[in-house]
Amino acid sequence: MSICCLIFIQSFPSSLNALQFNLTDFSSDSSYSKLKTIGDADFVHKKLCLTQSHVDGNINDSVGRVIYANEFQLWDSVQGQAADFVTHFSFNISTINNNKDGGDGFAFFIAPNGTNIPGKYSYGGCMGLINNCSYSNASEIVVVEFDTHKDEWDDSDTHLGININLSEVLPEKVNVGFSSATGNLTEMHFILSWDFNSTDFSSNHNNRRKK
Repeated sequence: MSICCLIFIQSFPSSLNALQFNLTDFSSDSSYSKLKTIGDADFVHKKLCLTQSHVDGNINDSVGRVIYANEFQLWDSVQGQAADFVTHFSFNISTINNNKDGGDGFAFFIAPNGTNIPGKYSYGGCMGLINNCSYSNASEIVVVEFDTHKDEWDDSDTHLGININLSEVLPEKVNVGFSSATGNLTEMHFILSWDFNSTDFSSNHNNRRKK
């Protein structure tokens, strides 16, 4: 299953610095330097594999994350304004050994700068996002999940879910990336391409003043 996804988030204009990149594949040294792999995530045949890629080994309970190396300033506390951004990515989820039950999907996420895999119990349906699959008030994270397995807290099997758990807003500086995990059931999760564009409104404001 290969799919291309678009995520667009719009808020109020601000004078934040833009974050822009376009990774058409993951084969070059420049791609490696722009991304940080965590856990079992790795670069495999020009693709970004989020979970364990060695099918001849144990790929159960695999957890991996990839984040863009540069932080993204999401909002400005002085101005009280946030950035707009658009991101596109294409991905492939490959079943293993004719597994039809999924295991377990992946997520695009925005989290505080310096985010890491939360704990050793973040495999399976937790997708490497939260420990023990329990969101709390301390879990400052925005998640768009592509879930391929129905856990006890899910309404259906394969589904798209958006989970927001914030006190009010995310911190000013955040990381953007992908997270995935397997459990007793397994599959392979690949990111094939990824681009990200946020708006720097400072130039727009200057242009308006000149008119």
